[in-house]
Amino acid sequence: MRNILNLCINPALDVHIELDSLSIGEEIHYQQGPMYLGGKGCNHARYALDLKHSIYNLYVLSKQDREYLTQLERKKMIPHESFWVEAAMRRNYNLHETSGRETILADQGFILTSTERLALETRVFEIIEEKSIDTVLLTGRLPAGIAASDFFSWPKTLHWIIDSKSFSLADFVEISPILIKPNRAEAQAMLQEAGQDSMRMSDEALALALHNQLPQTAILLSLGGEGLIYIDSELRLHFQGAELRPKSTVGAGDLLLAVFLAARNKGVSKYEALRVGLSTASCFCTYTGRDLPLSEAVQAYCESVVCNEF
Repeated sequence: MRNILNLCINPALDVHIELDSLSIGEEIHYQQGPMYLGGKGCNHARYALDLKHSIYNLYVLSKQDREYLTQLERKKMIPHESFWVEAAMRRNYNLHETSGRETILADQGFILTSTERLALETRVFEIIEEKSIDTVLLTGRLPAGIAASDFFSWPKTLHWIIDSKSFSLADFVEISPILIKPNRAEAQAMLQEAGQDSMRMSDEALALALHNQLPQTAILLSLGGEGLIYIDSELRLHFQGAELRPKSTVGAGDLLLAVFLAARNKGVSKYEALRVGLSTASCFCTYTGRDLPLSEAVQAYCESVVCNEF
């Protein structure tokens, strides 16, 4: 059982917008839905709570949005500690067209000062000591003012789980995480960094080549609606499920990781944790909203999942 610190280092205010179609150069009429506290780290905190997976959440939040954020959190209390900074939080505008097409407008997010970065690092080290943390979960893009290299000097006894496009292959070699969750494009970019012609690789070859570069790291390669590939020192698994027509994919990859980690924390096998994770994330894409899919729907989708070893 791991004692996890979920470091929500660059959260966002997510705005859901419904519209008939997105046509450039025309006046567009839309209906704005609710605003959520989002971003990968906050999504994971929400899902972990729903899945009854106890983790410690540290949110980096903006003083400029303090009153509004307090109101948002009252609606669904997610246990967390807040670290307040001066810069404004980013907004993500999730545009959903009647056709099912989805467009996300995302800005850069925080710009942390060097003083804020050092204060955040100090508080994190205190939490690691106070809560006996052995694993740090770091997801999403890093904010301006923090670089992947800033984590190189953190305690070597820490284990890392990372789902972030802000880390290069060289960064991962230095940090040696226990698990990373790239998508296809991110995996291709990392291998190109190593001088490999990754664009012509099959998905299985892509995952295997990445694991060869990071032999101490488990690779959970997200293939979107096409499934996932998982490789570690013991397993090589390729999961595929029934094709669904998604209404929204926002947060689905975060839910996949959250279900996998929660299931593993309960002693579920890697195979079953991945199967249920893929099924839960796939069902989650069939509607808009933040609630977990019904267990009956997940179980039904599980029956369609095919896994091949390679």
